[in-house]
Amino acid sequence: MKIVKMVLIILGFIVVLGIIKACVTPSPTEIVEETAVVQDTTSKPDPTVKPTATVKPEPAKKAEAKYEITYNDFNIYTSISGTDWVQIIFAVENTGDVPLFLSSGAADISDGDGKLLLSQTMISAFPQIIAPGETGYYYDVTTIDVGNATKAKMDVRPKVDAAKVDYIRMQVSDTNIALSNLGLIETTGWVENVTDEKQTLVYVASVYFDEDDNPIGLAFTIILEDMLPKDKIGFKASMLTMPPDMEGKLSYSKTFAYPNQFQF
Repeated sequence: MKIVKMVLIILGFIVVLGIIKACVTPSPTEIVEETAVVQDTTSKPDPTVKPTATVKPEPAKKAEAKYEITYNDFNIYTSISGTDWVQIIFAVENTGDVPLFLSSGAADISDGDGKLLLSQTMISAFPQIIAPGETGYYYDVTTIDVGNATKAKMDVRPKVDAAKVDYIRMQVSDTNIALSNLGLIETTGWVENVTDEKQTLVYVASVYFDEDDNPIGLAFTIILEDMLPKDKIGFKASMLTMPPDMEGKLSYSKTFAYPNQFQF
């Protein structure tokens, strides 16, 4: 009996150990699932994918003033009163992809002996702002000490920057070119405010060209009245003086109207 009892006790103890082992040992299915999770959390990143934190945005392109001086000439002449004048014209074409602001330019004229005949600053540009592909014209007329002008030359310095102000143009219509009572060429017509805002100090500039498309003169005026949206006002752009042969060379004109703007 003692032997039987001992055998039963041993068998019972073995059964209890089996039950305990079965409770603490995970099943094969559970091992696979845990392994799969471990593999997911330790998997290596795809080397072709860059972490978001290291991707830097492309720097914005800086607006650059790109231009070319396409025309540069001056004309020294004597008026009926005997005064010696010089007409300065140089053209700047916008060769970039942003609008340009033309500030006052400068020019130096020297004679054939290298003597400085004129150093002119504050030469105005018409129009002030030019779009890509468009051309603006620096123009001035002033008196000059002629000197040895037969071999005179002119060096010009336009002031060109990327525009920081809006490109604004008025609509010009029904232009007419004629001689004024003083025998000077002038342009008349209408300017309409086609913008949605009131415009003040509207400049109107008419550039004159010969048959070879060269600029040979310029007339301008300023409309001092405030122009509300849809306002239409007449204008007369006049010249201060002009070369005596200009009328015979004149072929056509281009007229611009725009508000005077400042850029700092």
